[in-house]
Amino acid sequence: MHALPLVCEDVLTAFDHPEDGDDLDAAIVEVLIQRLANKSLAHRDALIGQFVWSGDFSVAAGGSLTSFSCRVGAIGKLFVADSLGVYRTGSAIESSVTQAKIEGGGGTLGAVARYWYVYAFLTTLGAVDYAISLTGPSSDKRFKSGDATRVYVGCFRTLSTGAPLPAHKVGGCYLYRASALGSNELRVINVSAATGATNQSLAALVPPHARMAKLTLAATGDSNEAALSIYYPGDTAAASARLYAATGFSASAQVDVATDDSQTVDYAVTGSGSPAATVHVAGFYE
Repeated sequence: MHALPLVCEDVLTAFDHPEDGDDLDAAIVEVLIQRLANKSLAHRDALIGQFVWSGDFSVAAGGSLTSFSCRVGAIGKLFVADSLGVYRTGSAIESSVTQAKIEGGGGTLGAVARYWYVYAFLTTLGAVDYAISLTGPSSDKRFKSGDATRVYVGCFRTLSTGAPLPAHKVGGCYLYRASALGSNELRVINVSAATGATNQSLAALVPPHARMAKLTLAATGDSNEAALSIYYPGDTAAASARLYAATGFSASAQVDVATDDSQTVDYAVTGSGSPAATVHVAGFYE
């Protein structure tokens, strides 16, 4: 037997094939099979990780480290290899993913504040299944890092108690469900005096693979107008967002700002007297 080395390419030229009366030997057949096999490999590689779904993902309120529920929207098409390396296509209706899908079979998130990641994969029967892992997505945010059989669906943050923070994701936009959380669980900045440019980490509420945060800004003016400014870290030449509050008045706004790869921003508060400002992380973009 002769093993053909495959090349991942789809050459757009016409096929030459024998006509009636032409010789048909192994060399001629090999050329045809080679072209078809190369095309097949190119098309398969282009489709690996093809994930057509609603883009909806949510984490229910009231969960604990051993009892919680995530909702994954309907999946129209998922094309990946199963555990045996066989490439399959699967689909699924909207599904509930619980502690039963935590990798390792422990059934608990642990009483630790950290991020967990949800992945979809295919069984050897071609059925869609799910896994909850501590391993984040690959740099292209498509697969589980180091495992192209798992396709990234969404993530969630836990408190130090292990309870997941409730959130909703549509497409690549996450919003925390603030109404189901304590008033300070999403707060990252709380000042009551003028403050020069200061670095602030958002990493407790913005995951490592995200570079855009959705913030709720609030400011109160005292004896003069107050201004709360958010900057890209290390770059105060121009603000990413700025909120003004008149003397004796309060103001609020929701803004989207870029972060660096450590999920930090800089902020500053100006104004005389005791200008006050708070910042809450409303969500983030993937």
